[in-house]
Amino acid sequence: HIADSQITSAKLDTNIAIAGTLTSTGEITANGGIALGDSDKATFGASDDLEIYHSAGDGHSRIVESGSGRLYINASQINLHNANETENLIKAVADGAVTLYHNGLEKLATTATGIDVTGTATATNMQVSNGGKYIFGGENTRITGEIDGNGKIRMFTGGTEKVILDGSNVGIGTSSPS
Repeated sequence: HIADSQITSAKLDTNIAIAGTLTSTGEITANGGIALGDSDKATFGASDDLEIYHSAGDGHSRIVESGSGRLYINASQINLHNANETENLIKAVADGAVTLYHNGLEKLATTATGIDVTGTATATNMQVSNGGKYIFGGENTRITGEIDGNGKIRMFTGGTEKVILDGSNVGIGTSSPS
């Protein structure tokens, strides 16, 4: 038996099997990685509130926060990719856009003024608040409009007001609804 005060460093060139719990009061450095088997969990916290593991039962890998707190991921940019990192799924940039992808193609991105959608947006409802504006069509076939503070819908083409809807009446061209 060697007293703890006599050990300053040691090098072992063989595998060691420990039947009980190994407790270290210092930092553990694993230069070759840490291998855990299926369903073996890396746990963190006094009550093992955070778990990282691969489930043998269903073949899924999980990060689980099971305590009363939240799971935070902090970074200046977060990218989620497919397994071989050839396809974007989600990208989030601090002080910038959050972008969602479909089949590796950008489809929805947040902007400083709202969102940009690439492709078709399908919704069961669309709401434009009083004072809100809308645009349909491209540069040459654009119909724009607004919902004014009085609940009237105004439609314009080429900058000229063409239609006014006030809930029960319709005005076309220069005619106001009566």
